[in-house]
Amino acid sequence: MNAASNTRPPGLPPWAGLRRWLAAGAGLIAALGAGAQPDVATEMPLRGVVLRQALQDFVPAGVETPGLDLAAAPVVAADAAFQTKATALLGQPITLALLHELTAEVVLAYRRAGRPLADAAVPEQNISTGTVQVIILEAHLGTVKVEGARYFSAERIQAALRTQPGEPLYAGTLFSDLDWLNKNPFRRVDLVYERGRDLGTTDVVLRVTERRPWQAFAGYDNENVAALGRDRWFAGVRAGNLWGAEHQLNLLYTQGRDAAEYRGIAADYTVPLRWRHLVTVNAAFAEPNVDGPTFDSAGRSWRLGLRYAGELPRTRLWEIDWAAGYEIRSSDNDILFGGTSVFSSAYQTHEFLAEIAARRPGPAGESTLKAAVYLSPGGIGPRNASADLSAGGRSRIGARYAYLDLGASHRVALPRAYALSLAASARLTGDRLPPSSEFALGGANTMPGYSEATVLGDSAVWAQAKLQTPVWHVFRRQEQASADAVRFSASYNLGRVWLTDRTPVEAAQGLREQRQLESIGLGVNYEFSRHLQVAFTYGWQLRPPAPGVGRSSRGHVSAVLNF
Repeated sequence: MNAASNTRPPGLPPWAGLRRWLAAGAGLIAALGAGAQPDVATEMPLRGVVLRQALQDFVPAGVETPGLDLAAAPVVAADAAFQTKATALLGQPITLALLHELTAEVVLAYRRAGRPLADAAVPEQNISTGTVQVIILEAHLGTVKVEGARYFSAERIQAALRTQPGEPLYAGTLFSDLDWLNKNPFRRVDLVYERGRDLGTTDVVLRVTERRPWQAFAGYDNENVAALGRDRWFAGVRAGNLWGAEHQLNLLYTQGRDAAEYRGIAADYTVPLRWRHLVTVNAAFAEPNVDGPTFDSAGRSWRLGLRYAGELPRTRLWEIDWAAGYEIRSSDNDILFGGTSVFSSAYQTHEFLAEIAARRPGPAGESTLKAAVYLSPGGIGPRNASADLSAGGRSRIGARYAYLDLGASHRVALPRAYALSLAASARLTGDRLPPSSEFALGGANTMPGYSEATVLGDSAVWAQAKLQTPVWHVFRRQEQASADAVRFSASYNLGRVWLTDRTPVEAAQGLREQRQLESIGLGVNYEFSRHLQVAFTYGWQLRPPAPGVGRSSRGHVSAVLNF
């Protein structure tokens, strides 16, 4: 009695041409005999299954091996789900439907192991003993080509693919390699499979879509703190391939309506390491100079930080990144943090950071999770004692403190190209925090309708639900993609902050132990190519910003011009 079958289960990723090629290879295996038998039950029950990965090990005359012989396919042997399904098939009559189910389970076992480029076939053979031999055909890497690289080194891009010629293609490894290549914002790399020269091999093409790896920009927004007049002008430069080694630099200059009132500069420099970690150095300096009826300020604030980041092994569902860092801050005022106080001397904070972030992409939506712990041991260097911090605008602040930040988001694709975004964050601490570390609510991003940093607190919770419309185009082209895009949104926003151990001075200032903000907002975003982005959001307060103050509304606007 002879039998032949080859199949693959539905629902596998669309590996397109390569999958069709694997199926063709399995068809060649099946064609070694004289054809398949009709799909009818036989008197012969299935007594054994033997997996083969080498065609020379296949015995057309048949073998007699009771049970499951999976030694030739360690991937399948390690899959408990396959063994359960295959064991359940033993004793059933051998039909083409059974052979289809058996080969489908083999392919699924490879898929669960992160090796989706595999197929299975049952060539024609003598099955009078009740034993069926299954041949596995898996793609191995042939050659690697890079297409489209102009500004970035094709050799560096090719070297980022860790799979070597002749090795099997693991989906997790390939996706991780693409994630690393796509961390640079000035390029995108896509992976395409092509038929290899030899049977059982596939070539990989890395198609690069890139743009000039530097950019200048300038813009305006009205999100400055109230004490500095709200208007904020900025200009900067971004670079993504310094020294030809893919180092990244960001420079940003900011000022108020008048540079004499407020000006600041910030920079960060990122170095990608050979072992796929990122080192980032960041620094900032600002000078607020505000003359008012109740106070005069000519202050200085600066910070300097170091961040070391990497990624954990990718799972089937989640991409997980981690980071550790250190930052020192110095300030003799709290105006930049939403306050109105000027101090006689500067205080310093030294904070250590440990962070983990996870992302789960999917066709129907994307989810993110984030947790970060900040710790200040206190007593590091000058002006980092509890007395220094307590003199810096808030009393009873200890130099030793810690807090935990949590965040989560989920984006859902709705019918007719609408989208719903849900986001939430929380700050948890039992300590009183310095002004530079307090949680701020207000502004277009967190609470439209309220000014930036309307309320500050030690602990906080915040949530937002945003509905976005489909993208529309003002300027349509007949045969080319539209150069512009318009998208409208509506949001509901809710947040609450808590003060730890409210002091009598804070009580006298009308600061409650907990304060809550709530608003709704309508917004529109407009982009013209990569050169212009304009955003406008108008928000309505559903709760007053402070006791004795009525509800209000305001608009938030920002515009960025890229060169």
